[in-house]
Amino acid sequence: MKYISQLFLVLVLSFFSFTSYADNWSFLDGSVITYFTDKDNELMQANVISALNKTPDGKKSMWKNPSTGAWGYAMPSKTAVKNGNRCRNVTVFNSARQTTGQAVYRLCKIKNQWEIVGN
Repeated sequence: MKYISQLFLVLVLSFFSFTSYADNWSFLDGSVITYFTDKDNELMQANVISALNKTPDGKKSMWKNPSTGAWGYAMPSKTAVKNGNRCRNVTVFNSARQTTGQAVYRLCKIKNQWEIVGN
């Protein structure tokens, strides 16, 4: 369950355009997440996990939904071993309806699942 909540955090944060914020949920207005379909979300999530597992540092793993035009990429970097676990930074970029969002996260593969960790 911890993995699911942490992955959800990664995915939600990757949708934000980071150009607006507020003290209530209105900060989501106009962010990429508001334009994603279920299929867009599914494609993006699968791409992030695939990139973490298979893509070399500095290379982009792209996804696109031809039905909606939404697209994005995940680009791993700074792969290292920490406490016996493989850790990577991943830059997640997404675009939908001319709105973009990008964020960088540090994750480690713990017990065969990617989890957000501190530096």
